[in-house]
Amino acid sequence: MGSPPQNLATPDVVELLPPLRRYVAARLNNPDDVDDVVQETVERLLSAREPLEPDTTLAYALVIARNVLANRGREAGRARRHAPRIIDLREPTRPEDVVLAR
Repeated sequence: MGSPPQNLATPDVVELLPPLRRYVAARLNNPDDVDDVVQETVERLLSAREPLEPDTTLAYALVIARNVLANRGREAGRARRHAPRIIDLREPTRPEDVVLAR
């Protein structure tokens, strides 16, 4: 994956983890999902192309986390809406039923 960009040093990111984790944990129940969102947020934060001011880094990270959470919510809603189209819960036609019907 390479080294992080020069705009954020690793200690800066480490300082962001506790408030970022609290923010995400307040919105999700599953600790594994919290870890996933925090990891994706940090990944996006480290790949930021523009240099960030130290005072705005936490706010930027929280906005990224909010967007990641919104994307996950949209994807979950879409999956729920389309699940009936993907899964056919009807019993398959058995050959013996076809013979008996004739």
